[in-house]
Amino acid sequence: MATHRTRRPTGRLIAAGALVVGVGAAAGALVPALAAPGAATYTVTTVADAGPGSLRQAITDANDSGGTDRIEFAIPGAGPRTIAVDSPLPEITDPVTVDGYTQPGATPNTRSAGSDAELGVEIAGGDDVAGNGLTLADGSGGSTVRGLVVNGFTGTVATGNGAGVKVESDGNTIAGNVLGLDADGETAAPNRTAGVLVTGQGNTVGGGAAADRNVVSGNGNRLNLQSPVPVGTAGVYLRGGGARANTVDNNIIGPSASGDPVLTRGSTGPSLVQGNGVIVEAGAQRNVIGATERDDPGNVISGNATRGVWIQLPGTSYNSVSGNRIGTDLEGDGPLPGPTDPAAVQDSGIQISQDARYDSIGVGPDRSTEPGFGNEIAYNDNDGVVIGGTQRLATDFTDGHLIRFNTYHDNGGSDDIGIAINGDSGTPEQGLASPFERTPGLGNAPHDRNVTNLDEPTDFDTGPNNENNLVRLDPTTSLEGGRAHARGTVNTEPNATFVIDFYANDDPDPSGYGEGEHFVGSSTIDTDALGNATIDVLLPADENVTSGSAITASTTKISGGVTSVLPADAGELAGQLTQPPFSTGEFGKNSEVE
Repeated sequence: MATHRTRRPTGRLIAAGALVVGVGAAAGALVPALAAPGAATYTVTTVADAGPGSLRQAITDANDSGGTDRIEFAIPGAGPRTIAVDSPLPEITDPVTVDGYTQPGATPNTRSAGSDAELGVEIAGGDDVAGNGLTLADGSGGSTVRGLVVNGFTGTVATGNGAGVKVESDGNTIAGNVLGLDADGETAAPNRTAGVLVTGQGNTVGGGAAADRNVVSGNGNRLNLQSPVPVGTAGVYLRGGGARANTVDNNIIGPSASGDPVLTRGSTGPSLVQGNGVIVEAGAQRNVIGATERDDPGNVISGNATRGVWIQLPGTSYNSVSGNRIGTDLEGDGPLPGPTDPAAVQDSGIQISQDARYDSIGVGPDRSTEPGFGNEIAYNDNDGVVIGGTQRLATDFTDGHLIRFNTYHDNGGSDDIGIAINGDSGTPEQGLASPFERTPGLGNAPHDRNVTNLDEPTDFDTGPNNENNLVRLDPTTSLEGGRAHARGTVNTEPNATFVIDFYANDDPDPSGYGEGEHFVGSSTIDTDALGNATIDVLLPADENVTSGSAITASTTKISGGVTSVLPADAGELAGQLTQPPFSTGEFGKNSEVE
């Protein structure tokens, strides 16, 4: 059957019913667009790998045509139609909209949580197809890929392939797809490296509307699902210095479309396939994982084998993780349903390590000084957030990470760990004759994951986030007219200004140190020449601050001190209250509310 090709007159509106996502429009908004000279529609009418009417032929024809073309689908037969390719498809080198929702019977998602999308076209690779499902190569900027199931493509991080969709160009939209699962949205059919691999800039993965939501789960080592998943696999992978200003929002990354753990063929027990939810690395900058505005939906990032979000390596900086549910179920009301065996629970919520710098968690891409962009970080098996490694590495100077306004609870199993700075595999050090209490053995063995800073007088130690010293709240906090009166001290870097963020916890943390379940309020302090400051704050009234609850606090340096050197590439961030390299520390000891 021949490929159907419809030439459109220059300067006329696309025919009714044929709508294209306009570049720069709100994600998911379908708007009429003027057809460029030569723009055409190519209709895929067969599941054959090649020849007339095939997807391969449609891509080839669209590459040869000028303007922003469309590839639509009208493959006969009921149910999802599988295009099994024997070799990588041609790279897309000209702008095109590939719209799987044009296949008869296909419908986009309508749910506010999860996905009820019915997808009609599956693009399936195999063990011998060492490439990507679709590649948006140079020249394809402004393309859209929507309404497709893409799975089973092999390759490696080193070769730069093995992704369901690889995005090398700029300004593209990847929305409403299922990547790494079967067409049922429940069973793993992994792309070996990633569901989406982005090396370009200004791209959107997901979008603000329910119909934009991708399910990006099950991606990992396709050849042996029961072996430990390589750390270099992810649902969404933003890699390299060219990966800038991309947005990943409103996706399901890790769970199935229905919100359950992903099924693996032949599994006899709990297992996780996708290595990480999102990786941002190797020089990627100014990317947003989650909300760019306060009312954006954010992502659900849970059920991954190791980390929900991993930001790492030198040059990786100014990235934002905002407004997500990390470690929770789809609604953020509890953990993912299913086994509680640690082998089936995501390890850490967020990790930033190996010299990545100046990233932010919970404050939005513009680094707001007010709440509204916080992540819910809960039910992860180890840390909620870890800065640095899980071993003390003197060479890991990942620094300047701003962490505020998030919700932390039920992380670390019975140890409930919120923020960990440079988790240590041994007994915490006392520092240089430190008078502060040091409590070894906190956290999940063998790692003492909480309170591992040197916490030494005047805080001259260096390392991840400069290993800020802890807030020392009084053992008890009084209620005065329904408001908590927090008192305590800080001994940290001299002649510096810090914001102290206070959080309430419904159940005091078993470790004795806080997680940070409910943000309550903030106060600013200045340290003297010896690094001392007094805390005496009447916090705002808050329904979560009740007798028997606990108050804890964390510090974020905002100016002064001997280690505050504004990086040369701060640019427009210079002069902002929360500009880098001002770093957040761990939570201090709980103070019981009386």
